[in-house]
Amino acid sequence: MAKFSLSSYTIRVKDKTNNSYVPIDLFDGKDDLFNIINSYLSDPSTNSSLNSKQRKLLSVSKIFSKDRALNGIIETGEYGYESKMYNIKTDSTSYNRQTHDAEMLPFYFLINLPKNTDEGVLILQRFKQFGIRKHFLEVLNTNFSLKYPSFRIEINPLVPEYLIHHYFDNGKIIKIRFVKFCLPKEIEDAYDNPDHKEKEGYTELVVSAKVGVQ
Repeated sequence: MAKFSLSSYTIRVKDKTNNSYVPIDLFDGKDDLFNIINSYLSDPSTNSSLNSKQRKLLSVSKIFSKDRALNGIIETGEYGYESKMYNIKTDSTSYNRQTHDAEMLPFYFLINLPKNTDEGVLILQRFKQFGIRKHFLEVLNTNFSLKYPSFRIEINPLVPEYLIHHYFDNGKIIKIRFVKFCLPKEIEDAYDNPDHKEKEGYTELVVSAKVGVQ
């Protein structure tokens, strides 16, 4: 049976000049990330991306917009090699794949970008070991950076609290990333502005075996 899953991520815009996250609806003081992504994914002339270096193709086949949310289907595939499509019912080859053919696999996506905050939520479907996060982020940033070179889009895993506790109780920790969430100087300001500032840092535990030791 095919294994499908959904992975959740945060989606944010970082200002390269001061290395800080900015409000997604006014990241440069006037432009809205929601409108930019919606316009790009909805435009038939620009919503298909061909990466000739990695020989990958990404295309938006369906997209729906409601309030501050986008969802639909993104298809992606690789080309550049030959193979045979084998039909188990007829016990014969049904198609010979050519180097210019790309098998397009469909993946569901959902993007929610609320106002007055510096982060939104992205949900992407996975199929076995296949996914679109890396290619999708590359496509977004390539087009985004052309118009806004001082900013970049970041997509990072969003992990549920119970899963963190599970790793602490049953797993082996090899890397920890700390993110400091800063409250306003006046605590009452937090009620008017639910957003937060962040300062990043990390520590790593690296274990290396000696040469010849297995």
